[in-house]
Amino acid sequence: MNTSLYLLCRAVRRRTGIVLSGETADSVFGGNVFTDDGRSDGDILPWVALARRHGARQALGCGLLDPGLLARLDVTAYAADRHREARRELALPARLPAGERRSRQHAYVQLTRWVESQLAHSERMAAAVGLQLRMPYTDTRLVEYVFNVPAALKFFDGHEKSLLRAATADLLPPSVVQRRKSPFPVTVEPSYQKALAEELRELAARRDAPIAPLLDRAAVRALLDRPGGTPEDWITRTDMETVLSLDGWLRHYGVRLTF
Repeated sequence: MNTSLYLLCRAVRRRTGIVLSGETADSVFGGNVFTDDGRSDGDILPWVALARRHGARQALGCGLLDPGLLARLDVTAYAADRHREARRELALPARLPAGERRSRQHAYVQLTRWVESQLAHSERMAAAVGLQLRMPYTDTRLVEYVFNVPAALKFFDGHEKSLLRAATADLLPPSVVQRRKSPFPVTVEPSYQKALAEELRELAARRDAPIAPLLDRAAVRALLDRPGGTPEDWITRTDMETVLSLDGWLRHYGVRLTF
């Protein structure tokens, strides 16, 4: 996702220096892939729950890290603590029905725990190529107003962001208004997955690599020696990207680890 967003920003920068971005519209109007669907674990961050449903052992990107390290970090407990922390912050009217209460709690968790990293990520990718983002959906007046709109209106026709679609129906062509949501495009080129595996193999062979003491070497070997090659799915890809990125970060900044 980082690579595709960077390339998109670079292509846009050739035409203009300032653009409008739809960031946060999903969290405000109910369109994220982890928006409450009744299956979410009420005691964990919804994006962590989504990753688990797709095969992540703990949280996204942790699949190749040492089990002992993960036990000490206790990522699951951290995610649960942040979720409970957010829910404690939110004061809701006692008369709210249970379903509406759950919907607003879910929206609040996204707006306060997801958006903080989402916006910084997009801004940095754009800034890397000299592109300025303007994010109208982060306007506090809009966020506060729509937050109190009943969930039944946000999804009045059974589709995500129904309210936003209806509000802009006279401004956009039907092909845009009625388009089904799709995740931001990530790299699907098979050669990219193979390149990650090759780089991971080289990294795993280096005992002096900064990331070395943090790796689950059995999991790395099982992945790299898997018959037919590494599986081409986003969970596996993210696990490899996390290890490679973390090693690069440790080397670039000269971070030394103490256990």
